[in-house]
Amino acid sequence: MTSDDFDLFRKAWSPKDLLLRFPPMRALWLVSLVGMGTCSSSPRPTPAPVPSVVVAVASAPTAPQKEAFAPPPPPAVSEIREPSDVACRIAAENWRGDRLRISADADAFGSALAPHATLVLPVTDHPQASIVVMDDERVLVRAVLATRDTGLYAAKPTTLLGIVTPIATTDLKWRSSSPGAVRIGVDTSRVLRAPNPFETEMRCVELAIVQGSYDARASITPKSRLPKRNVVHDGAPIAASAGGAPVAELNAGIDVEVLESRGTSVRILTESGDYVLSGWVAQSDLGLPKGVGIGQAVGSGRGHLGGRYDSKRIRCPRPIALYVEVRGARTKVGLVHANTGFVRASEPDDTAAFRAIELPESQWLVLNANVRLVVEASELSSCRTS
Repeated sequence: MTSDDFDLFRKAWSPKDLLLRFPPMRALWLVSLVGMGTCSSSPRPTPAPVPSVVVAVASAPTAPQKEAFAPPPPPAVSEIREPSDVACRIAAENWRGDRLRISADADAFGSALAPHATLVLPVTDHPQASIVVMDDERVLVRAVLATRDTGLYAAKPTTLLGIVTPIATTDLKWRSSSPGAVRIGVDTSRVLRAPNPFETEMRCVELAIVQGSYDARASITPKSRLPKRNVVHDGAPIAASAGGAPVAELNAGIDVEVLESRGTSVRILTESGDYVLSGWVAQSDLGLPKGVGIGQAVGSGRGHLGGRYDSKRIRCPRPIALYVEVRGARTKVGLVHANTGFVRASEPDDTAAFRAIELPESQWLVLNANVRLVVEASELSSCRTS
């Protein structure tokens, strides 16, 4: 197409004619108008801010500062105290105990060889431990005794439930304690079928913490040569008095001695290792003997530990607190009485808060390995050496 031809075409067809005669052209024109409107009304996008960059300038290295030294705090100090609610206090001379502890579940720290002692039992239905207070008027030491180490004995011949008399060396099992009384147990299963367990209450004044020397059999009868019989019926009832109500049942096969007879009732006696049993049974429950009774002897012994000490003693004008130290942990256990002589266990450390000591005037207290007695250094300022 030449320029002249184009001019003729442009003159013959105006833009309005093109839009009216050709719908595609009309649509294209409308689209272009919308696009132009959109472009003209949209704001220009804001450019994203340029992040700032911080450049760290290396400074000259400085020497690290030393932290101030803080010594570790001293271990907490516990104290053995008597229970607030006491059931019994039982005192004795020449008490012995080989498992002194600072708590019921701790290892033993030492032994006591025959000091004056008082056993303190708490009011409890479930015994865990007791406290023993040892005092020879020079030093007072408290210690914890686990239940199994709390030895209780009959102070004199005492018949339990009217039929069982513990021998002097029988360790009565502590089951519970109330004000003025202790519930104890004895293993009677070899002789008695019931009650099982055999338990009853004893008053505090009937108990001892040192084995006695009474003869339980002699408290029932002075006779030694008595007729023998055998229990033939399992569960044979036994009463405390002739015609009385049964309080227990016997095992079959037990050999007994006959003390006396009243009608159809027979008073019998049998000895076990820990007690003597005596009571009334039906004659029909006895037969010919099959053997003789058994006995048991128990013995023990201890050595006494001593040592050599400097003749010079430290004496304080007033009582000072005494501690047991086990691997650095200290427990207050009592006191050193005024004017009691003691010595240092080692060369003193002027910076130490506690000083180890030994008690040459109270050798009944024997410490286990790695255990020390210590006192507070601050309490020694008024003491003198002589």
